Amino acid sequence: MRAVFFSCLLAGLSATAANSLSVGSFAVDATNRLVTVGYSLSEAPCIVTLDIETNTQFDASGDWIPVNAGRTYGDAARRVEYNGAKTAYCKVGGEELLMPGVKMRVVLTAWELSAPPPYMAVDMEYDGLVSYYSCADSVPGGVGHDDYKTSKILMRKIPAREIKWRQGSPDGEYGRNSGECAHRVELSADYYIGVYEVTRGQWAYCGLADPSEFSWPGRSMMLPLHKADYRNVRGTDKIFMRTGSEVGSGTFIDWCRKHTGVPFDLPSEAQWEFACRAGSGNPTYRGYYGDDNQARTIEDIGKIAWFSENSAEGCSERQVHEVGLKQPNDWGLYDMIGNVREFCLDLYSETYYQNLSASSSPTVDPLGPPQNEYNRDYIVNRGGGFDINWWKQRSASRECDLPHAQSNRYGFRLCAPAVVAWR
Repeated sequence: MRAVFFSCLLAGLSATAANSLSVGSFAVDATNRLVTVGYSLSEAPCIVTLDIETNTQFDASGDWIPVNAGRTYGDAARRVEYNGAKTAYCKVGGEELLMPGVKMRVVLTAWELSAPPPYMAVDMEYDGLVSYYSCADSVPGGVGHDDYKTSKILMRKIPAREIKWRQGSPDGEYGRNSGECAHRVELSADYYIGVYEVTRGQWAYCGLADPSEFSWPGRSMMLPLHKADYRNVRGTDKIFMRTGSEVGSGTFIDWCRKHTGVPFDLPSEAQWEFACRAGSGNPTYRGYYGDDNQARTIEDIGKIAWFSENSAEGCSERQVHEVGLKQPNDWGLYDMIGNVREFCLDLYSETYYQNLSASSSPTVDPLGPPQNEYNRDYIVNRGGGFDINWWKQRSASRECDLPHAQSNRYGFRLCAPAVVAWR
């Protein structure tokens, strides 16, 4: 469901419309660089996104390129509840768009609630303010803006529905352990996961004390939250997803759910690894490994991760670093390997993967074992970390600890269903 409005920025308009969107009006305030679009919607509720695209060829024969358009507001970038006439606004960024002859178009898209856009931004300052964007280039300020490391949580939709894939590591992968036995998995639905690890700045909104010990001049709030235990993140009375996704009252995730309406949780171990790999079967998501499955060089792994050998850069000791400074994976997720180890929902068992590998059919939405061989509530954590050697940073690496364990190596990122059933 898509409507495309074509124009030169300062004059003229033609348009085409899709089934549920019909063209109303289009205006550009060149002084304030404000685009105003009027449209009519016939299939609400849905999510409507607005994108600004430009074309470097004056005759519009070249590719249309998304531009970062600044803040979008009104009846766009959000869930629209009712049919009828709507108005959307967007600030156009970049002086080059005001040059005579430059071509521009505005793209309005209606998304079904069961198939929302690729990016979701949740504002921690304003209850229930959830915005949606069609691509990374349409995220206001850009994905790397400080807001998404402090006052907003930016989520990326992971295209996982009904994809069959191999979880764990194959025999012979350098650094693997016996708890990583390869097995087939299928996830039944797409989901959102945090572009970044949850930061100290984001944690500050929930009212809980910040347990973190590391800081950085002028950027401390952009470090991943660390040294929180599982009890404060999610709670111990309802630890695992198999309980129905209940969380402990007063925990960070409980606060996020109540103040935003989004049913946040931690990712399952399968969700975490699928998102980390981003389609790669290599030991790391950037494929910096040779034919013998050994990491090529420390410099290669240093492009994507903070680890024992480089985490003291710019400081006096090894420590966590600001999120988003290394290369992301192919789905735009940062620090999936290195920085902090990330909590997952699953109970840890070294033999669980081995049992799954014996099945000839993929395991659908695995939730971890109901109990383990240790008879203790060891929680899975994934992603290596700043205190682990560079050659151990792998997508399949698994660790665990008790829910009450506090360590500066532990952090987390959020996950949510990619079905908009909330307000």
